[in-house]
Amino acid sequence: MRYIFKVGIVCFIYLLGSSIAYAEYPGRRWDSVASKMQKGWDVDRLSHVIESLDALPTSAFLLIEGGAIIDSYGPIEIAHPLHELSLVALSALYGNYQLENHFSLSQTLKKLQVEETPPLTEKEGRVSLQSLFQSRSIIDRPAAFDDQPFKKEIEEKYYDLLWRYNQWGFNVLTFLYEQFSQQWFADAFEDKIANPLQMRDFRKIRHSNEVYSDRSKYMAPVFNMSARDLGRLGLLFLTEGQWEKDKLMALEWVKMSTSIKSSDAYSIVDGSRTGGYGFLWYVEQDNQLFPGVYMPEGTYAMQGRGGQYLVIIPSMQLVIVHLNDTSYDQNVMTPAMFGEVLNEVLLAKEPLNPLQRDYGNPRPY
Repeated sequence: MRYIFKVGIVCFIYLLGSSIAYAEYPGRRWDSVASKMQKGWDVDRLSHVIESLDALPTSAFLLIEGGAIIDSYGPIEIAHPLHELSLVALSALYGNYQLENHFSLSQTLKKLQVEETPPLTEKEGRVSLQSLFQSRSIIDRPAAFDDQPFKKEIEEKYYDLLWRYNQWGFNVLTFLYEQFSQQWFADAFEDKIANPLQMRDFRKIRHSNEVYSDRSKYMAPVFNMSARDLGRLGLLFLTEGQWEKDKLMALEWVKMSTSIKSSDAYSIVDGSRTGGYGFLWYVEQDNQLFPGVYMPEGTYAMQGRGGQYLVIIPSMQLVIVHLNDTSYDQNVMTPAMFGEVLNEVLLAKEPLNPLQRDYGNPRPY
């Protein structure tokens, strides 16, 4: 385990109450904590959470604190289709691009020469890059990979909302990234993100796919990824783009992407209201991110069909990964169901009454 201290701003951040005073980075292999008890975890309660996943549509679950694995469930080394969670790669690559390049979020599709068949209307051509990131464009076009379950029912339910999960917009953002960077999307992800993070399981040839449709010019990139590799991506956002001595994403991008830009988002999984949305990320607002669960302020997440989740809780230095192999399991881990799991995880951390703790023995990896 290597520690990188942010010398000079540690005291300032501490006074602000931020949890990002330092970061721990895993080497090629993840470290697991020697004592969950010393980390402030109620081991028995946490073990109960892990055991409860047997009865739920869960293929893999990973709990990371400060760069080390606290607990896990299932084969965290097996790659699963990420579906909509693949957007985390898009977010990371734009953050990487912004390190040395500037692009204006106010640029319009017309100025960027985005074309489609049939052609974009004048009103559609005025849609900005920022609107695509916020999923708040007025464009409703057929798109590759636009086959989310319950999509029609959900959109009919929220017909009056400006926010709408817009696969066409995300596909266009992928195309524009390739135009900006002059690099294929999968190649860029492997070179700029996966390799520096020392992902153990990701192989571009096996785990990157391009989904096309005869209804649109723009493809959708869909990755397969293991829970432990996805955990590294989550940790990169937790550390605000820093990885050991290297800066892989612009701090400004991480802050902007994970701050609330919209307050009317809904879940892609089941259509439940989720509240806040930034750039590609759902953001906690008024306890709506996961129904019935109080999530610490500043929490943000991504969601994917079947009930796949990547949750970042900066104030607690936590990254939580949940994958459901939708290739054979048609059951859905709804946000409400996963919220119950998250609630138990949070209750297992630093119980209010330490005299009631019953630690038991840490589960070996």
